Amino acid sequence: MKSALNTVIFIVLFSVNSWSQNLVYSPVQHRVDQIIGENSQDFSIYLTTPTPEAIQYKWELISNSIPSTWSYAMCDYGACYPAIPATSTMGPISLVEAQDGQQGFFKLSVTAGLNYGTGLIEIYVYDSNDIDRGDTVSFLLNYTNTLGIRAHEEKATFSLYPNPATETIKLLNNTTEECRIVIINIAGEIVSKKILDPKATTTLDIRPLDAGMYFVNYYTSNGNKKTERLVVQ
Repeated sequence: MKSALNTVIFIVLFSVNSWSQNLVYSPVQHRVDQIIGENSQDFSIYLTTPTPEAIQYKWELISNSIPSTWSYAMCDYGACYPAIPATSTMGPISLVEAQDGQQGFFKLSVTAGLNYGTGLIEIYVYDSNDIDRGDTVSFLLNYTNTLGIRAHEEKATFSLYPNPATETIKLLNNTTEECRIVIINIAGEIVSKKILDPKATTTLDIRPLDAGMYFVNYYTSNGNKKTERLVVQ
């Protein structure tokens, strides 16, 4: 099953490379960010063409797994949406505006409060005159108890390797107490659990996991916690 998935991923990446000649993204095409604190935070993706031209962008929502306990809204070049619609069209950008540096954009504003979790938004954006001239942009946001991590980081020492990984990972628990790990996918679903012995390294088989990004959460009995990203290939 893993080899078949690898083939599909190769095809997708090949397509992305061919489309990337048509649109340019800033700061990145796929954002991966950590939410810090309970106040509102903004995350933006800008897009333009390799050389200035008149253009109007259209977009379609592919997926939205933002937790229902978070408050959020999104703006693009032309409108703001308290709830993200299935599709929309940005305002037109003239050649003169493009030459002056005007870009299309998405700005996602999120207020998570004290509701920890992970959310993903994927959007297909393209030239309104050519649906094939476009690509997917995404926002992947993770919110964990970072205050708890900082308060206990001297006591809790955990690590995993290799990362990225394909078949197995090594999980190091360098504390003097038993540790529990919970691995979740980008949809917020628990995909694996494991107990780590104190002062020991444990091997975990990840072959049942699909290729993609995961979050490994470490917990100890006295409240220590740490989160690491894991990439499965």
